[in-house]
Amino acid sequence: MSKRNLSDLDNPRPYLYRAVLNEANSFRRKRHRLEGIVPDSIPSNPIPTADPDVLAAVAALPARQRAATFLVYWEGFTPTEAAGLMQPRPGTVRRYLHLARQHLRSVLDESAA
Repeated sequence: MSKRNLSDLDNPRPYLYRAVLNEANSFRRKRHRLEGIVPDSIPSNPIPTADPDVLAAVAALPARQRAATFLVYWEGFTPTEAAGLMQPRPGTVRRYLHLARQHLRSVLDESAA
């Protein structure tokens, strides 16, 4: 799909106003969601009643993988919603989750053996 060229429009002013308004609203919503959410601020021990081996394995994850894991599996956000809070693209959050699951699987399989 090609981008619209303002010179192709009969009256570009309403189009330009709408584009600026949409961008401003998007920025405002994103800023509102991000207030106070930083991957490093995600607790390393979010649920004290969980299995200690699982908590230790999650705490050992890199900060972004730990944040994605916490938001998706403990807080119930979708990867897309977690991406809105963490700022990367949804595909990046899904990659963090994939890497976290791989790491957790290997660590927990070793501890079970």
